[in-house]
Amino acid sequence: MMKRTLTKTHLALAVLLVIAAAAAAAIILQPGAGSLVGEASAAPSTVVRYRILDGDSKSVLRNVWVVVRDQNGTAVAQGTSGSDGIVTAYVDGSVVSQLTAVATAPKKYITFPVTTPLSGAAGQTVDIPLYRTDQQWLGWGRSDDRRRVGPATGKPGKLLWKIDPGNNMEFPPTLAYGVVVYGSYHGFLMANDQTTKKELWRAYPGTAARPSKFASQVAVSTWIENGVRVARVFYTDLTGLVGCRDLFTGEKIWEKRSGKGPGTSGKLIQFRSFEASPLVRGESVYVCTRYDKRNGSRAGLWALDRRTGDVHWFMRLAKNTRTKIGASPAYRNGRIYVATYDGYVYAVRATDSSSKRKRYWRRYLGGQFYSTPAVTSSRIYIGNKSNGRMYCLNRNNGRLLWRTARLGTSVHGSPAVYGGKVFIGAGKRFYALRASNGSVVWRRATKKRVWGSASVLRGVVYYSCYGTTYARSASKGKLVWRKNVGRYSPVTATRHLIIVTGRRTFSAYRPVN
Repeated sequence: MMKRTLTKTHLALAVLLVIAAAAAAAIILQPGAGSLVGEASAAPSTVVRYRILDGDSKSVLRNVWVVVRDQNGTAVAQGTSGSDGIVTAYVDGSVVSQLTAVATAPKKYITFPVTTPLSGAAGQTVDIPLYRTDQQWLGWGRSDDRRRVGPATGKPGKLLWKIDPGNNMEFPPTLAYGVVVYGSYHGFLMANDQTTKKELWRAYPGTAARPSKFASQVAVSTWIENGVRVARVFYTDLTGLVGCRDLFTGEKIWEKRSGKGPGTSGKLIQFRSFEASPLVRGESVYVCTRYDKRNGSRAGLWALDRRTGDVHWFMRLAKNTRTKIGASPAYRNGRIYVATYDGYVYAVRATDSSSKRKRYWRRYLGGQFYSTPAVTSSRIYIGNKSNGRMYCLNRNNGRLLWRTARLGTSVHGSPAVYGGKVFIGAGKRFYALRASNGSVVWRRATKKRVWGSASVLRGVVYYSCYGTTYARSASKGKLVWRKNVGRYSPVTATRHLIIVTGRRTFSAYRPVN
């Protein structure tokens, strides 16, 4: 009996020792409205509060698991957010100088590490934003298939802020993880906070000899690198520059003006210029270049390593040596679709491996294509710049399914596809076409020419006619909103923010029903 009593005593002492050791840890987290994970240590401590938020709506998130590491990368505390979204850290300032907090994102969310010096976080509330993956607008056309359908948000309501980048905005900003990022004709690549419009960073990739100029929309991609989630901005400009920077800091990762690798016949090929927006899939960023005899540039599709910019492969596409590729590449189910200025549409395998690159088919339709293809599960929709027609192709084999009569002087923009309809501007008219056969469902005249591309937000289609932006019901074409601003492709959005882009400015609106 005595032996058994001693064993219980020893066990009790062991438990007390474990608790005491835990109490001596450098950081202990306390949920905002829950039980203590531990107790503050006897050592001098500094309080740091973490607030877990939905990064787009700013609403607090509860029951989110948080791990905090010190400056050496050692995990020193963990806990969950309470009903107010808060967890509290007690920090021994004699041991810890820097904190990095990482939240475990729930399903459909992603988040990024938040690093702060202890001196700047002491006694403060540090936000850890989590972002819904389905609320971001990460590049041209929003989705990789370029269908131009945005989040289910309302029409523009209260004006929140306005930004003047200082020069012509041919393409709208990209909205990614709380950041508005864009380039304009003045040559600067810039990033602002979505909520406050505060400038986060700006960069000028050009030089005095080769001044930068942007006529494409940047693309943002995120992945895990060395155990840490990163977000990168990919950009192309009219001087033949393609590059990659950190979304949150603007730090340059890589930039390229030429490429050499599989498909270049051993030659270093200069990039003449980029009008097409980049596409990021897998480990590759896909960009399209134009032909230029003076510097040996070739019109074709490049697959570059997204981490380094090195060439995975190059495929020459255009047949006419005087042509270019202004349309952006589109992606669907392992294939990339590209249209060229000499009247061809191509389907190419999307792969990071040069040994597996393959052209599935090529279809000649004539005219010139500046419009980016919009791709569905079985079809491709694209407009022709020179003859003003819309075309529909079978996605698998390129067979022509239908084409319209001449809709206007030109189809310059890219189609939006939504609800069984294709939305496109042609000359001084805007059309809703039946996706099955190209027949006109409704059309509306415009005062000036439609140069840009439409976007659809919750059953409302937005387009601009070089000075005015219209919002119409996708089903009947009824006008529901109008603003005397806008020039090319006017609208990008998240669920909680609508950006309307004019010629030299863009504005953020709070959505309303």
